[in-house]
Amino acid sequence: MNIYIPVLGMTNHGGVRVLVQLANQASKMGHNVIFLAPKGKVHYVFELNSNILVNEVGLDLKSKILSWLCFIFVCPFYIKNGIVIANHFVTYFIAFFSWKKDKFIYLVQGLEFKCYSGILGFIAKIMCYISYKSKFVFAANKYLFEELRGYGNPIGFLNLGISNLFINKYLNKNKKYDFIYFLRNEKYKRKDRFDRLLSDFDAIGISFVCVSQDECLLDEYKNKGLTCYQPQNDNELIEVIDQCKLMLLTSEHEGFALPPLECMARGVVPIMYECGGPSNYAINNYNSIIVSPDDDKLIISSLNLLINDEILLHKMSNNALKTSKNYDFDSELENFINTYLIQ
Repeated sequence: MNIYIPVLGMTNHGGVRVLVQLANQASKMGHNVIFLAPKGKVHYVFELNSNILVNEVGLDLKSKILSWLCFIFVCPFYIKNGIVIANHFVTYFIAFFSWKKDKFIYLVQGLEFKCYSGILGFIAKIMCYISYKSKFVFAANKYLFEELRGYGNPIGFLNLGISNLFINKYLNKNKKYDFIYFLRNEKYKRKDRFDRLLSDFDAIGISFVCVSQDECLLDEYKNKGLTCYQPQNDNELIEVIDQCKLMLLTSEHEGFALPPLECMARGVVPIMYECGGPSNYAINNYNSIIVSPDDDKLIISSLNLLINDEILLHKMSNNALKTSKNYDFDSELENFINTYLIQ
């Protein structure tokens, strides 16, 4: 069976990482998997099975919107006789208009219209509302399933999880930093929250490391004197995570949020603002600390508490490890492929 996965960019975004896990599992099961991405938008460090194809289509344009428009019009011509998996409202319309497809699944990993503002946000909301009415909508987790029921009738949901590598790799307990921060530029990731906390971190001597695949962001924060790192693969990312006691998440909205769960699998306790999706696995004061939006004082006091209370940190770290073992993704993906894709 041919499985086509159109994406707006082959990057290390959590949503793409989930699709990569799905693609690798489908490939292991003997299916032909083809990623389709706009030309010039393939930048990733994760491992793909050697027989998975990544095809760049369309024109290499600097404008994101023009690149997307070109991709929408060109991509359907590359899809022939197979299943299409979409994970974004833009790729939903690619799947919808691919007249030679056999079937398609819209795997919603977040309410994308919340990521945009202004006229672009208005257009995104209309496109999302239309796509969520589809009879092929499948939610990435139970939280999103319940949200999507307000817009349409999703057919089911995944118990989204993480790569076995994060769960099974040897755990290095030598800590160098107090916390790790995943540096991202999207508006809903709320980097501004992190920025306004920097003076507090400095005042009380909290150490941290930033990780990102965005070279411009890395250069910007290196110039501020911060410790920044660009992992080249999952093994390198795990090595950095293992050097930290805690993880800080500043997002205002997440459909799932993969990094906190990946950190929990390494015994690293997430501290986060309320943002939705992580409630699938994050339990306040058990395996994580979750604070109200913009309660910066509680973020700082929570970091301080766990950094200085080794007994509490050890307890929550063990709870995080236990939780992560319930999110082994391989068997869930195999069931999804057999039940919803290949039927």
